[in-house]
Amino acid sequence: MRLPRASRRGAGSVAGLAAGLVLAGAPARAETLAEAIAYAYDTNPTLLSQRAQLQATDETYVQAEAGFRPTASLQVLGAYAKGPQLEGVGNQRFTTETNTGSAVLSLSQPLYTGGRTTAQVHGAEAQIRAGREQLRAVETTVLQQVVQAYCDVQRDRSALAIQREGYKTLFDETDEIKARHEAGAATITDVEQAQTQLESAHAAVQSAQAQLEVSAAEYVNAVGRSPGDLAIFPALPGFPIDLDNAFDIADQENPTLRQAQFTEAANRAEVEQAKAERRPNLTLNGQFGYSGPAVPAVGDQFDRTVAVTATLTQPIFSGGVIGSQVRQATASDTSARVQAEAVRRNVVQAVSQAWSQRRAAELNVATEAAAARAAQATFDGMRVEYRAGLRETLDLLIAQETLTSARISLAQAAHDQALEGAAVLAAVGRLEARALLQGAPLYKPQTSFRRVEGRGSVPWEFIPKALDRIGAPAPPQPSPLPEPPAPTGAVRIASPAAGTPQAPAVDERLLVATHPEPNG
Repeated sequence: MRLPRASRRGAGSVAGLAAGLVLAGAPARAETLAEAIAYAYDTNPTLLSQRAQLQATDETYVQAEAGFRPTASLQVLGAYAKGPQLEGVGNQRFTTETNTGSAVLSLSQPLYTGGRTTAQVHGAEAQIRAGREQLRAVETTVLQQVVQAYCDVQRDRSALAIQREGYKTLFDETDEIKARHEAGAATITDVEQAQTQLESAHAAVQSAQAQLEVSAAEYVNAVGRSPGDLAIFPALPGFPIDLDNAFDIADQENPTLRQAQFTEAANRAEVEQAKAERRPNLTLNGQFGYSGPAVPAVGDQFDRTVAVTATLTQPIFSGGVIGSQVRQATASDTSARVQAEAVRRNVVQAVSQAWSQRRAAELNVATEAAAARAAQATFDGMRVEYRAGLRETLDLLIAQETLTSARISLAQAAHDQALEGAAVLAAVGRLEARALLQGAPLYKPQTSFRRVEGRGSVPWEFIPKALDRIGAPAPPQPSPLPEPPAPTGAVRIASPAAGTPQAPAVDERLLVATHPEPNG
């Protein structure tokens, strides 16, 4: 079943983040989003813990494969016995005393398990693949936290700069109003109004500073180090062309959905494992050993034993246990299949919401940018008219407050737009280092799995494997994810493929709208 398709619509362009705007030119060397992601990718405790958990899950494959391999055990026995005194001829008494020793090497090689071991291997493979998708889901959450912290710091730095600039402007205006009052061109009420507004602006600066410190602490928690100078939020690759395309991508790449599908596959393998309990089991056993007096240990007094047996076991009646186990596993598989459908619906909802919120944020940025430009023009005109005696002091103060508020609203709107764009990538399954970064070494769970998958193998295990596959269903085959590029050069945000859209970088017009050159 595919994700539902929506009506075609234009995706539009994403204006990019204005929360990272700066007052002056960019620093010579600012930390980029790619570097923040790469550092968190290598050091985040939650991500490292999940990788270790996946490595533990990899071992279930080795344990399942052991069902095809022989087992050997060595049993060494030593015994000493002293019996009661026995009366013999001529009233002589004898004491019985014996000592024995044995060493037996036992070998057991499964030949056919009715498909039980094959089902266990298929289940382990599905669990491992589900674990890999869980790792991708955790990585998406971690990277969302990094993007959130990165954008929050940039927004709050911009807000602090705007508040400080507004305070400085009000400070100069207050001095001008005081001078006008001394010249008789303004009243004491005008001075008090300006002083009140100035104190309010000072409080806003302190509040913005406190908020920036909170965001910096969140950045340390998400990334693992304090934020330095941060570069402008970049374009992110892999953005869907439209909502239909977003549904298609999520159907193939969303980690939560894929995890639910592999979990259902693991439950399906448990059904096959339960059914295999009804089939015969064939095992080849061998024993080789010696037994005889332990003391003194004389070689020619030991008896040698060699035995080879083939055991065929066919369950006939189990008191209903096997049937119950099959029904239990079937019910669990049905539950997992229904749960996968529930996850699919949640993914549809998440993609739809993220796409709609991203579109709304894009329109909001355009609206706030226009409002900021209008507020700037109003303030500039109001100041000229005030100096010409055509406007009251209160009009000028209100215009100044409106301008500061409009510029902060624009920074907040563009911050939200960047986060909503990242939310779209998270919903479809592309907010991960594999899709975002170039030049960074990536963790590959397949490499860790290959290090352990052959542990304990023997040359002849292909024979029981071939026999056990008779009548067994094929293992689940996942749709492959795109291979990440090999690391080359500096760490950077990946370039989008030819013909694919992306969320563009900062619109330079917003730089002017948010941080205009001071006038007067």
